[in-house]
Amino acid sequence: MNSLDQFMELTQVDSNGCCVWTGALCGKGYGQFTFPVGRRAHRAAWAMFHGQIPKGMQVLHNCDVMRCVNPDHLFLGTHQDNMTDMKAKGRRKGITPRLPDGRPTASKIHPEDVVQIRQLVASGSMQKDVAKKFGITRSTVGNICARRLWRSIE
Repeated sequence: MNSLDQFMELTQVDSNGCCVWTGALCGKGYGQFTFPVGRRAHRAAWAMFHGQIPKGMQVLHNCDVMRCVNPDHLFLGTHQDNMTDMKAKGRRKGITPRLPDGRPTASKIHPEDVVQIRQLVASGSMQKDVAKKFGITRSTVGNICARRLWRSIE
């Protein structure tokens, strides 16, 4: 069996025309194809159907399905093309929260969260429970409540 046959055995076509990878996945959720060499399945699909990927180029998805290996759903682009595409399609994770004056902050939480965190702790909620709810550490909750963090938020 050749590598194309092995590759196609690990796909399943869905109702959107995506050839969804059913084989192993890498830690980021992309398909992983190891024959003849280990690489992401969508990159392997590009190479098998379109040829070599030029240095510095990425294989991007028109369909935005990470496990799709349909060569008609793939296109080449730079890292910047990928970031622009991601932003244009609203797939950008972790939109940067802004302070009340509009300046961006690298924080995981928003100013309105700070108010809620302080209220929850003041009403008797355990800091560890509040931390879990907001995806931050217990020490961050303590620092917010002690106003060592987010001093400007009342």
